[in-house]
Formats: sequence, C-alpha cells, structure tokens
Amino acid sequence: MKQDFDANLDRFADMIEPAFELMSDPVMTNPPQGITRAQQLALAIKNRKEAVRRLLAASEGVPAEEYDAPPSILLLKLLKLFSQPEVSELFGLRGQKTEGGSSGSATENITENDAD
Repeated sequence: MKQDFDANLDRFADMIEPAFELMSDPVMTNPPQGITRAQQLALAIKNRKEAVRRLLAASEGVPAEEYDAPPSILLLKLLKLFSQPEVSELFGLRGQKTEGGSSGSATENITENDAD
C-alpha cells in the first residue's frame, strides 16, 4: 500500500512543473479579449506541447521521451484529465459562464419537466 502511495506521490510531483508551465503561458496569464477559458487552454496547449507531453506522461507514469498517442487518444486523455474537478478548477475551467449565462453544464440546462 505504501509503495502505491509513494508511486502516486511521485507521479503527482512530476505533473506539477508541466502543469504550472501550461498555466503560466502568456495566453493564460494575459488572455486576448473575446476568447473563452477553453480557447485560452487550447492555445496554451499548442504553445506548450512539450509541457503537455510531460504532463500526460507523468499522469501515466511513463518517461516523457517515450510518450506518444494518436490525436483521438490525446483528445480523450486531455478531456479525462481536464474533466477532473480539481484540474478544471486549477485551470479556471469550472463554472465558466457563456454569453447566455449558462455554465455549459448539461445538468444545469435540464428543466424540472425535462427530468421526468
């Protein structure tokens, strides 16, 4: 059990630097006007590809130099990573308001009658 905890802690520690590198990209710290947080994150991912590689590799416990995945798998892995509430909050993606005032949550947009 302690070995699993230690391994998970090592993986977490390896994720910190690339996550902060991604968050410190200028498009995240000083975003262009008129873009959403999701668009900011997409631009930051494009600007910080190696940080994203290190982040995903660390999350899976493999060396960054060996990490590779086809685009569809990368999409799924990034969606899974950023759908975690803690990660979404870290990147400022939770509770993002759209122009219509909705956060974009599917459950928020269901009325009481729709749920029946």
